[in-house]
Order: sequence, then C-alpha cells, then structure tokens
Amino acid sequence: WQPPTVVAAKIAYERIKLILHPSRGTGKGYKDPKLDLLLQGRLEAMKQFLWVYSNSESKTYNKWTASSVETAAALGKGPWLSRRLWEWSSAFIEEEKNLPFNIYGTWNKSRIDDKDLKQEVLTHLQGIGKYICAADISHYMARRNVRKRYGMKR
Repeated sequence: WQPPTVVAAKIAYERIKLILHPSRGTGKGYKDPKLDLLLQGRLEAMKQFLWVYSNSESKTYNKWTASSVETAAALGKGPWLSRRLWEWSSAFIEEEKNLPFNIYGTWNKSRIDDKDLKQEVLTHLQGIGKYICAADISHYMARRNVRKRYGMKR
C-alpha cells in the first residue's frame, strides 16, 4: 500500500470542500449540505488532514502518517482518529462516494416489523378487551412459546 499522491489529496480536499459547502448557484453563499453532524465532523477532519498533507508549507508535507497524527492532535484526539483519517481519506480518494457515514442505529430493526408477529400481537390485544396497556404487550412478548417461535432470546 502506498499513500496517495499530493495531487490526489489536493483534488480530494477540493471535493470535500464542495460537499461541505455546496454552491447556491445564484449569488453568494452556500446551500445547506444536509449532512448529519457526525458525517460533517468527519469530513471537516478529513479536509484538515488533506490540507496538512498537501500544503507545501506544512511541516508534515507529503508525509501521510505524520500528517494524520498532527491533525488528530490538533483536533484533541489520539491514534484512533489518526488511523481513521487514513482509512476515510484513502477510501474517498479511491472512490468519491466512499464517505464516512454514521451507521449508528442501522443495525436495529423493530420486531414489530415482522407482519406475522404484528398480527399475532394485535389479535392478542383484541382478545384482552377494551382497556389495554404496554405491560400487556410486554407480558405477551415474554412468553416462552412466542420468543421461541420468532427466535428471540429475551
């Protein structure tokens, strides 16, 4: 593996600037990039890292590792961010759509999205009568046979 060239880093830097500050198209100013705060912060860190790496006046000019360590330190972070800056920036330089997206919460899926389980719970609640509460659903979902049927551990 070889670090990207300074020219590639400068191009990536300019592309990140456009993502963070898209032109309004008319007049001065920028449009809202509509990025979540985590992605925006990561892109800002990548932009700073690429600037330090590709700026000929930087003391870590054309030194990939040293530039990432310096950028992470300037952001008040340590080796973890330094390594992530390598990964995120290299991936972005390789393919512009490789953005360091926030994946928090994407692995969660509600069990109630299962059509069969949803119907079963609704039928159970209808059998209880007119007055129901959240505990009725909780107790039903805690039944051993229901957990087993839908592959739930708890």
